[in-house]
Formats: sequence, structure tokens, C-alpha cells
Amino acid sequence: MPLLERIVSSSSNTYVAATREAAVAEVLANAGTLASSEIRHLVWPALQPYTNDNATFLNYNPAADQNPEYLWNPPVQSGQQYGFAVLSGAYLSTVETYFDIQTAVFCDNAHQMQVDLVNADTGVIISTAPLGVLLQDGSMDPLASSTTDRFKPYNWQNIRYYTISTGNLPAGNYRILISFTALNYNKSKPTILNNPAGLSFVADIMGPIPIATGVYNRTQGTYYSTMDDAVAGASSGDDLLLLQGTYTRSTTLFINKSITFEGAAGSMILLTAPVIPIVAVGSNITLKNLRMTSDAPYENEFIQIGGSNNQVLNNTIYGPPQQLPMMNWVVNRAVVPQANNMTNLLVQGNMFYSLRSGMYLNPGTNGNIINNVVYNTKGGFLVDSAVFVMNGNSWGNTANEVDIAIFAGTPVGPPYDPISQLKANNNNATVSDQRV
Repeated sequence: MPLLERIVSSSSNTYVAATREAAVAEVLANAGTLASSEIRHLVWPALQPYTNDNATFLNYNPAADQNPEYLWNPPVQSGQQYGFAVLSGAYLSTVETYFDIQTAVFCDNAHQMQVDLVNADTGVIISTAPLGVLLQDGSMDPLASSTTDRFKPYNWQNIRYYTISTGNLPAGNYRILISFTALNYNKSKPTILNNPAGLSFVADIMGPIPIATGVYNRTQGTYYSTMDDAVAGASSGDDLLLLQGTYTRSTTLFINKSITFEGAAGSMILLTAPVIPIVAVGSNITLKNLRMTSDAPYENEFIQIGGSNNQVLNNTIYGPPQQLPMMNWVVNRAVVPQANNMTNLLVQGNMFYSLRSGMYLNPGTNGNIINNVVYNTKGGFLVDSAVFVMNGNSWGNTANEVDIAIFAGTPVGPPYDPISQLKANNNNATVSDQRV
């Protein structure tokens, strides 16, 4: 059975709050107070892996250190009770799946623990039996130190362990939530100098390696085997995620709805024919985190976009190598706005390289081009009577022949003039001003 994730108690992944429910709300929102690491008390047991532990997990949470910390919310005082919560990574599967969870927990003095299943897309707890049971370790009465936990061996000397399975789950995107209520008993005797408190745990998550290919509509919770079907099945406002894998395109994907089309880590669109792989025309379309290339240089752009208020964000688009000189390169481009049909386009955080040009800015188009990296092109941004504000763009290590080319007929004045300011705003860009 594949080992998906090991979670250990850490001040970098565990949230603390006044109650378990409040800590759960914090971790689901990824906002709140992280627990603090406490120094190990001399008599406390330690949860530690074997010195030659040979288990290998796909993910470690946190990645930096797999020795569980003792956690609390300082300053430590008698009678304190806090909630703690930690969340696994997201596991997306397009087929039926399941998870097995194993935990081991130490707490001074007593605690409750609950394991839940979460919809990773909505952040909603969706536990069904046997999950969602509040497990008990000792009395949750702070006076137990003077009653039921008065004599050795004390409750804190116990290490609790637990194993549970989610059972079969339909295709979906899931996370595992583990939450606690931890209690520090009152001092049993006034002569006791200190009364330490701490929670330490480890949780191993196992199950089939998630199978995820195609396109996932995160808004509707539906899967499609092809990009075309996913767009056809989407409604305005939907968020589509292209899952990991390489997707060849020999035809054009037309996007004419106000949707977000995003690439997951490990996804790639590979163009294998002389067509434009994505044509997006409409309003409020967002193309983000896509990785695109081609098996050979083709004389067209990778993305053609038109309409209003569209966004091209954090994409990586590059062509296959071509022999110098660049003047002989096939005219392939990353992004081209449609002439007289693109207003308020935002192009931000992208990387374009090994292309004839990064963008050809057609007449009658406008918008903002911000914080992109463009290199190894004959021309980074080619301005043909378009009006785009450019700021924060940079040019990589393999220089372009020219970073920004302004063609004759482009209006004089802002946003391109003065040229000295345009250069300064874009990391000392080389500018070819052909209006003069």
C-alpha cells in the first residue's frame, strides 16, 4: 500500500485555539495562531522513528523535520485546555479511492482526538462513519490530578495509538483533518514547582496513489477526459484544473465562457500541428499556470485572446530550439491579442522564451504587462499601435535581440514615453523605437 503522507506535530503546521472547533476553523482557513514548541520535560516519553526507518512517503508534513515537537500555547499554566488541528495535503483522484490513517499521540495530561475527511475544494468536513468519532484519553476534568489520576502510573505516561480507514470514496479531492482537545491538569500538590503541558503526535496516511488525468471542474466537482469536453461542460464562473500529464493538441481549444482554465503542477500542453492551441474570446477569462510548448516550431501563437478584462497569469510558454540567426526563426509567439478586440488585458507573472517573439500587440488593443520574464527571442514585446502599460518585466540570462520594439504608427506619449522611463520601469530594457 503506498505511503502517501507522514504528519508530525510541528509549530509550522499545527494551529491552536481556545477550543478544538476553533482550531479546526483556523486550519481550514489556513489562518490563525500556530502552536508553540515546548522543551521536552525530563520524564516525558518521545515519539521518534527508528534510527534506520526505511519508510518512504510521497509527502512529509512538515518537509523539514520528521521529529514530532511538543506543542502548547504559552505561557503554560495549570488547568489550561486548548484545541489543536492539523491538515494533510490534498489528494485528487478521478477514480474511486480510500485512505487509511494511523496515529500515535502523547499528551500531558489528557486529550481527545478526532479524524475527519475534508473536501479539499470546498474546505467542508464530509466525514461519515467510522470517521468523526471523538476519541478519549483520560479524564477531561482538570481536577483529575487529585481524584482519578492521583497515583502512578499517571495518564500522561500512556501513548495512545489509533488506526481507521475512510472506506471506499467516490472520485474527488480529499484532505485528512486531525484535531485535538488537550488538557493540563491542576497541580495535585502545592509543593510541585512546575506543571508542564505538551501535545505530541504522528499520523501516517496511506492509500492508492491518486489517479488524476484530464480536467477537473473544481466548481462543479466533475471530471472530463479532454479539455474540449471540460470547456463545453463548464458554466460561467467555473474553475477548471488541467491535471498532471502531457496533453497533445493538434486542434484548437476554443474558450468563449467567463471561466478560469488553470494548469496543475506536472501538466503540459504539447502542440503537434500548425494550429493555435488556445483561442479565448470573451470577458473575464483567466488562463493561469499553464505550461505549453511544441514538438516543432509552428508559425502561430500559443494563445490568441480577445474580448475584455481577460487575464494571462503565471504561464510558461516556450518553443523548441531553432538554429541561429533569429531572423530565420519560424514566427512562433506566446500570446497575441486580437486586433481591435482586446481591452484591459492583464499579462502578469509569465515566462516566455525560445520563441520568435513573446507577444505581438496588435492595433486597437490595450492593457497591462507586468512582472513577466522573456528571453531568447528576437523581440520580447512587439508594439503595433497598441496601448499597454509595461512594468517590472525582466529579460533572463539569454538576451533577446530587442526587449521592446515600438513600431511606426504607435501613438507618441504615455505609456511608452519617455523611453528612458520605459527602460527604467522594465529592468533596463533594450527598446527599439521605430516611430522616429
